[in-house]
Amino acid sequence: MDEGTVEHRRFPRLSSAHALMVERCAEPREGGFARVRDLGLGGCMFSYPEPLSAGSPLRLLISAERLVIQAEGRVAYVHPDRRGGYDVGVEFTRVPRSHREVLRRLLESLPVHA
Repeated sequence: MDEGTVEHRRFPRLSSAHALMVERCAEPREGGFARVRDLGLGGCMFSYPEPLSAGSPLRLLISAERLVIQAEGRVAYVHPDRRGGYDVGVEFTRVPRSHREVLRRLLESLPVHA
């Protein structure tokens, strides 16, 4: 992002390091494990070892508070990272109400992302 550019989000993102299971919704279904880096009510960003296609649907299972938050989303962006993997941004398209409340409580406990 250029200096002087302000990024506007509908939902703030907070730093996170929760475990994540990623499942691609395409046939055949594939997936893997990742680590969430940024988390918000509207989506998340995680590191992944291979690129995912922008716009593709995903199912996510985020480990939090001895519970698992279930979410469905779509890949918003994919950027190569310095470690040879990819930073994947996901916009949540569906989070069950009870899981959204767990996510909200979790976010209240995380440090603000700069």
